[in-house]
Amino acid sequence: MDTLIAALTNLSVCAPEAAAEREDVIDLTTVPDTLDPLPTTQTTTPSLPPLSSKTLTASQKSLLKSTFAEHPDIGALLSRTWLSSDTINTYLTLLTPLRPTILFLNTYFWSTLTKDGYARVKRWTRRYKEGIYGFTKVVIPIHTGCHWCLLTIDNSTRTITYYDSLLNDPTPKFRTLLKYLAAEHADKATGNLPSYSTHHAKCPQQTDGSSCGIWLCLFIRKFIGDDVSLDVEEFRWKLAWELVAGCVG
Repeated sequence: MDTLIAALTNLSVCAPEAAAEREDVIDLTTVPDTLDPLPTTQTTTPSLPPLSSKTLTASQKSLLKSTFAEHPDIGALLSRTWLSSDTINTYLTLLTPLRPTILFLNTYFWSTLTKDGYARVKRWTRRYKEGIYGFTKVVIPIHTGCHWCLLTIDNSTRTITYYDSLLNDPTPKFRTLLKYLAAEHADKATGNLPSYSTHHAKCPQQTDGSSCGIWLCLFIRKFIGDDVSLDVEEFRWKLAWELVAGCVG
């Protein structure tokens, strides 16, 4: 059990090229390029089995709370405090291998793009033949400083959608993303620049000041086509279980 908790605590996301330069040293000043699968030099058998249902039973909740409540990520989920970038990025690494045609950008992408411009993020997709256009869908988690929300791209329908559990205006974010798409197309794609429509999704609204990270993860699961409950409190438990089990059900 202690091995599992230690493994969860030490999960990190880093770019392959950065990892090669740093070897085993994690440079916290370096922004990771992509959400590549985590290194698998050691294999840890999860202490919890994969979850096969939308919701947890009362006994499963009791087990999770009594055993893992002291873990910082699980404790934050169960105590209804804000989710960290590390928790959300770890969850995205669990989703990535299940949807190889979907690009899950990490939580550093948007802040880097808005602060430093396209030049700082264009390398994040350089390994892909057409960059961001080579994927069917793209997931972009956004942290605004005190709130989590979500932008998605559907390249099959040429649609950009904004999901938010609070009533915030997405117009500035749409402009930023459209500008990014134009720069990405000029840098990596061919042919004419496609035209994208923008859509503000009608979302359930949070009734507290801390569940936006849970809603973010729920919106992502819905966008990629997973059958999950819209009950945010039940999804909170499911999310905690999946993080501990190290797999998504």
